[in-house]
Amino acid sequence: MELPFDDLFEYIFRTTGKRWSSTHHTPVGTWLAEWQDDTIIAFRLLSKEDEALSQESVDSEKEVRAKFDTQLDEYFSGKRQRIEIATKFSGTPFQEDVWIELLRIPYGSTMTYSEIAAKIGNPKAVRAVGTAIGRNPLPILIPCHRVVARNSLGGFAYGLQVKQTLLTIESKGAVENESITETS
Repeated sequence: MELPFDDLFEYIFRTTGKRWSSTHHTPVGTWLAEWQDDTIIAFRLLSKEDEALSQESVDSEKEVRAKFDTQLDEYFSGKRQRIEIATKFSGTPFQEDVWIELLRIPYGSTMTYSEIAAKIGNPKAVRAVGTAIGRNPLPILIPCHRVVARNSLGGFAYGLQVKQTLLTIESKGAVENESITETS
């Protein structure tokens, strides 16, 4: 299908459904979730300036927001390993391959950038993997914090302290969940 540029732009970026946003307070800061109906399409850590400008959700979204808040609270307390909320993301085919691979990293575990590159069948694309990870629209939900460099934490869009905190939460939660499983 060939469309003139203006029509193509509209076709690509057209949204269907109601768009709304919500803020979520966590131990590492306040996050903004952007939604289309009941599907999360973006999730980012707010700067202090952004926090003052953030909007709250309206009544019709309160149920979805409450479910997401509960799951985030459970995640940050080490009681939940996966946020189970509808997600929608789009990127290049390469980025989407990387993000899908990130979803396969088990809770409490890490992989290196080179391991991710090998898993997607492109072992020489280590830097491109890092770039794709840096463009992840849904951090925590697509757990890019679980990817580390060979000899260090690597990078993280929201700083290494936030990355270390997320990894620490998961390592404690994984140990606690193993203990519960072993005693059951």
